[in-house]
Amino acid sequence: MTQDLTRHYFDQEEHVFDALEDDHCNYIFGSASNPLGMQINLYFKVEEGTITDAK
Repeated sequence: MTQDLTRHYFDQEEHVFDALEDDHCNYIFGSASNPLGMQINLYFKVEEGTITDAK
């Protein structure tokens, strides 16, 4: 479920992992490339199926 919410932010789904085994709150980390080819690290906090924080 969380991968469905965040997969279009990441280059590849295997970059996504859950830091917690909690169904209500997950911390998602991954990386992606911007249009200039620079690698960007991303962080999401997901609560109740909604992204509540992004850095």
